[in-house]
This record gives sequence, C-alpha cells and structure tokens, in this order.
Amino acid sequence: MPKDRKKRKIDEKGALTVGGESLSLSLGEILGKGEQPPEKNACAASKETAKNRSDAVDTAELIKNLTKITLHKQNAGMGGKTATVITLSGGGQADPEALAKALRKGLGCGSRVSGGKIILQGDIQDRARDWFLKNGAVRVILGN
Repeated sequence: MPKDRKKRKIDEKGALTVGGESLSLSLGEILGKGEQPPEKNACAASKETAKNRSDAVDTAELIKNLTKITLHKQNAGMGGKTATVITLSGGGQADPEALAKALRKGLGCGSRVSGGKIILQGDIQDRARDWFLKNGAVRVILGN
C-alpha cells in the first residue's frame, strides 16, 4: 500500500476525518435537505392551523343548512364491495363535492359524488353518523 494515502476515520458522531482534518457534513446537508430556519417552520405551522380552522368553519356551514341526512349501505354497482351512500335533504346551497372532500379528510376513506349523493368506500355508517353529529348536523337517519 502506498504511503501517500491519507488515513480516513469515522468517529462516533459520524464525522469523517481525513489526514487529521475533520469533515463534518450531515447526509441532509450533502443532499441539500438540511434543516430549515426556525422562522420558516413557524410560519408554515401557523398557516396550516389557520387553514384547518377555516376548513372546520366551512364544514359547519355546509352541514348547518341540511335538514335531514340519510345514510345507508349499498352493494349493487360497487363491484361487490360495500359502500355507504349519503343522501342530503333540505340544503339547496349545500355543495356535495365540498362535503365529500371534508368527509374524506374527517373519516380517512375514499368518497365520490354520483347523482347528487355522496358515496363513501366501506361500511362506515356509524363513523359517518358520529362525524355528522360532531359537526353540527341536526337529524341523521341510518338506513339498512
């Protein structure tokens, strides 16, 4: 082995020393994913909480105008899988697309709007009923 090669060592902190000189770079710094400045993180966190508060207000406003919400299970046309169908009554101004998005976030399931009805993936009538009641619904009816 030639003698001109410098000795390389890695200490317990993960710092590399070459020929007595310490090279201490983290993997994140090498890849350009180092820590962000604290003021940027605080700003992003405050924006997220403001966004979450505005989503809660919008959901309450959507549900407030509804007089009756009917939930029932359905298998037909779902590829053999069970789905929960939500029928909204009395809310001429209620936007089913926005409500479906809020349900997706709140229940952690898939949802879509078909023919003015909201279809949730899975048999989650009880969870959907609890979510509606928690968000200010007055009358929720469970079907089959």
